[in-house]
Amino acid sequence: MQHTPDTFVEALGSGDADRVNAAIDEANDMDAEEQLRIFEECFDACTALYRDEDGYQRQSIVRFLHELHPRMELRSVGTSEGEDPFPGDLTREDERASRSRLRDFLVEAIQDDDGRVRLAAERAIKELCLVYDLSGQEDELHSLKSRLESLASDHSGKKREHIERAIDDAESRMLPPGDRLRSALLDAMEESGDTQ
Repeated sequence: MQHTPDTFVEALGSGDADRVNAAIDEANDMDAEEQLRIFEECFDACTALYRDEDGYQRQSIVRFLHELHPRMELRSVGTSEGEDPFPGDLTREDERASRSRLRDFLVEAIQDDDGRVRLAAERAIKELCLVYDLSGQEDELHSLKSRLESLASDHSGKKREHIERAIDDAESRMLPPGDRLRSALLDAMEESGDTQ
């Protein structure tokens, strides 16, 4: 697949699962500089497509934009001290500006009428909270949590459940490390059915 905005937007709008999944895989496999370039060039067209079409397409747009964003803080885990994880001309400021656009989009998507879209947004928000945590952006993490809390009061039922889980993800990133480990172990035990 050619790495052009038109090619990606066409694939995402096709409704063909193979083409959509190929676009998402390509987005994930690109180097960081190309990801950020394509993200900036595709963002407006993708969000326009998100607002025009069906639930599967909206879910695809959420997944694509999430995979396309470079998330350099995650890539930098394990790099040597003093080594700059931002290659070439890519800067933290560039990535943070694009991340703000992604955050605003995800806050919209987690309110979607289609549960598939909300679940994709919830998963992306969970990783976004991790990135905020790893990059020391506590103010952004708190701001996101506040926005989600405000949304939760406006919704009920399944929508509210997705938003509340996203709030829980943000809160878990605000815990001290020991409390995070304890919380993760309790969650794992609960999922496995071992409550003792």
